[in-house]
This record gives sequence, C-alpha cells and structure tokens, in this order.
Amino acid sequence: MKYKISIILIFFSCFLFSQNQKLIGTWEGSGETIQLNAKTINYYGKLYSYSCTSNVITIQTDQGEAQFEYIVDGKYLTLKSNGETAIYVKTSNKNQQTETPQGNIKNNSGSVDQSLVGKWCYVNVNSTNSGGSSTSECITLYANGTYEYYSESSMSVNTNEYAGGTNNQSSDSGTWRVAGNTIIANSKTQGTKTYSLQKVNHPKNGDPMIVIDGRAYATYYQKKPW
Repeated sequence: MKYKISIILIFFSCFLFSQNQKLIGTWEGSGETIQLNAKTINYYGKLYSYSCTSNVITIQTDQGEAQFEYIVDGKYLTLKSNGETAIYVKTSNKNQQTETPQGNIKNNSGSVDQSLVGKWCYVNVNSTNSGGSSTSECITLYANGTYEYYSESSMSVNTNEYAGGTNNQSSDSGTWRVAGNTIIANSKTQGTKTYSLQKVNHPKNGDPMIVIDGRAYATYYQKKPW
C-alpha cells in the first residue's frame, strides 16, 4: 500500500510540474502584464507565491488566498474569477529576472523604478451652461520596462446658434526608464522624449501620484502613499 501511495504522489507531483511549465513566462492582456516564475507571480512589481492544480491557481496575497480558474491553450491564458474573465497572450517563455523585484532593471541610461509600476490616470472635466469638455489620460507602466498610453477628449456645445460635439482618442506604447528626476520614454510614434518627474501624495486622500511635466496622474489601483 505504501508503495502504491508513493507512485501516486510521484505521478501527481510530475503532473503539477508540467502544469507549472505551461504557466511559466510573461503574459500580457487586459491592460496589464503578469510574469509567472516557477514559484512566484510578479504582478505590478510585487511578488506573490502561488500553487496550482489542473485548473485552479491559488495565489497568496496580503489579504489571504485568491483563486482563479485557468485554461492554457497554446499561447493564450484565460483566468476566471467571480464571474469575470480575462485573456492573456504569452509574449515570452523565459523565466524573467523578477525574483528580486526590489531592485531596478538597469540599462545604459536610467533604470526601471519598480515603485512606479502600475496604472496612473489624469482626469479633467469642465461644464458650463453652454457646453463642456473632458479629458482623460492613463499611463500603464509595466515592470518589464514597457508602457501603454491612452487618452480621450471630448467637447460639447449647446447654444441657440449651434449644438454638437467632438470626440478624440489616441494611444501609444513603448519603453520607459527613470534617470534622476526625469522619466525617459521611447515612444513607438514619437521617438525618445524626456519629461520631468515628481512623486507626490494627493492633498486630500493621500493617494500616491506622479507628476509628469507638471501634470498629476493619480494611481488607478490601490497603492501605499510615497
């Protein structure tokens, strides 16, 4: 009986290892990047330990365990939790150098500041009796040194002579790094640009913000103050 149990345990261990191998790599989708290593998950620059069965990933977070049903279909990873579904595409099979995220990823000029990893948004809304305007911008800084940018602006006019409006959208992506009090973006559409950078906390609620060339972007996800 002990022999049979040992065989079963070995088979089960090998099965779990093969499942882990399918998960290891960098996955992108839903506006975010997830890096899965053999024992940890790097999510927005922070490491979490995890375990998996044939169809469930269990992640150890600061608030307790979080479980996700998952399906790996070639280069696609589907995660399901609480009735919501997210689909990711594998961009790399390599085990990324993320086991020590406290350090910065360095290159010849500047480094990726892991404390900045996350989604940051700026929103401005103006309204008058004759119309209004709104602007929203979001920058997502990934731990692997890439970024995504999206903006949307609209304007409406409602007077006796004219009624109508406009709407504009734009997006961009590239790589980023920090050098001193500047952030350097290598945009796919605009090339390399350097912007001033400050870390501040919101004066009312204390949420962390980053100020890029004088424009303040507040954290989209919950983060501790600077």
